[in-house]
Amino acid sequence: LFLRGVTGKSGIRLDPKKIELNYADNSLVITMSAPSFLKEGATHYQYRISGLTNRWSAMTTNPVFEFPYFPPGQYTISIRAMDVLGNNSETLNLPFEIKPPFWQTLWFYGLCAIFVMIIFFLIVAIRERNLRREKEILEQKVKERTKTIEEQKEVLKQQRDDLVRYNEEILQQKEEIEAQRDEIETQRDQIFKQNDEITKSITYARRIQSAVMPSHELLGSIIGKYFLLFRPRDIVSGDFYWMSERDGIVLVAASDCTGHGVPGAFMSMMGVSFLNDIVNVVGIIRPDLILDELRQKIKANFRQTHGETEARDGMDIAICAFNFREKKLQFAGAYNPMYLVRKGQLTEYKGDKMPVGAHLKEVKFSLHEIDLERGDNIYIFSDGYVDQFGGDEGKKFMAKPFKDLLMSVYGKSMPEQQQVLEDTLDKWQAALDQVDDILVIGICID
Repeated sequence: LFLRGVTGKSGIRLDPKKIELNYADNSLVITMSAPSFLKEGATHYQYRISGLTNRWSAMTTNPVFEFPYFPPGQYTISIRAMDVLGNNSETLNLPFEIKPPFWQTLWFYGLCAIFVMIIFFLIVAIRERNLRREKEILEQKVKERTKTIEEQKEVLKQQRDDLVRYNEEILQQKEEIEAQRDEIETQRDQIFKQNDEITKSITYARRIQSAVMPSHELLGSIIGKYFLLFRPRDIVSGDFYWMSERDGIVLVAASDCTGHGVPGAFMSMMGVSFLNDIVNVVGIIRPDLILDELRQKIKANFRQTHGETEARDGMDIAICAFNFREKKLQFAGAYNPMYLVRKGQLTEYKGDKMPVGAHLKEVKFSLHEIDLERGDNIYIFSDGYVDQFGGDEGKKFMAKPFKDLLMSVYGKSMPEQQQVLEDTLDKWQAALDQVDDILVIGICID
């Protein structure tokens, strides 16, 4: 058995004594020769590759063996031949080595291990550096937090001291407040007592005021058909009504004195006294002359002059003189008018634009004379009704709606008219406070 040649992948002949191939040139072609003189081409060959497989290959007559690929490693190819008589030749052993690529070598593995170790140590070093840095940052934060806590501690300590001081001040103020409260309660009790006494006195003054004004019985016996709507804003009133009879003439007045409450009540009582004196003592029964005389008495008693800075104590008044037998009416007014409703139509008789009292342009009061008819309704009043605030917009009632209201109740009895006026006023005023004394007198000519 003869080895005729060994070639590599590139066709280069190799030294059979030392065959070394790299991983890229890892194929072999082995050509054998075993001459036979008995029968040419009857020799059979077979091989075995130690390091890859321990089994012999099948017999073949082809003396050329091609091995296209060997993985990296050390191998031995054993080849033997058998002639036609069945005699085996000696085994030819051909060792060879396929060198692995560099990345599969021990030195490369070592380098990789060293590289991995270097990377590992770098990671550890970086991690330690980061940990040290984080530790330093944390320590700095702890220092800052500690400093902040110390500062807050000082602030809290200061606040605590302030609170202690404030608490002492509050306790002192509490004691002072309690003392003031006790004093206030004492004063309150005194005020309640004084208020009760004053209220009782004013209530008694109302009885006196009511006593000087004509009673309903007297009004009904002299006038006949009438109504009286009288609502003081306070216990006593600055509005007053007055009546007197002399020589067959019935005098009726509705007056609104300066102010309301106690000052107005005193003024109203003086007005009643002056009117009684003028009519019953002096004997004046004509309305305009009564107002002239009343003005003189008020000016004299209140020491009024025409100076612009002087007090303007006085009254607005409407006064009527009725001659029921002859159905005659005389009227005079200071600011306040008189309304006559005849057959549902209203006629207004205006008063003079000056009060009963001192006035810059002081002239004689004028007189209105009217012939009356059966069924006529006469109304005199103060400004309290028309000046009352109310309604959806909180405005004054005003004169025109008041006139319309009086025309709408024409034909009703005097008590029915009074009820309509009161209901209308209550609905208009609703929950609002009364702003002034209210006085309306209605008289029906029979």
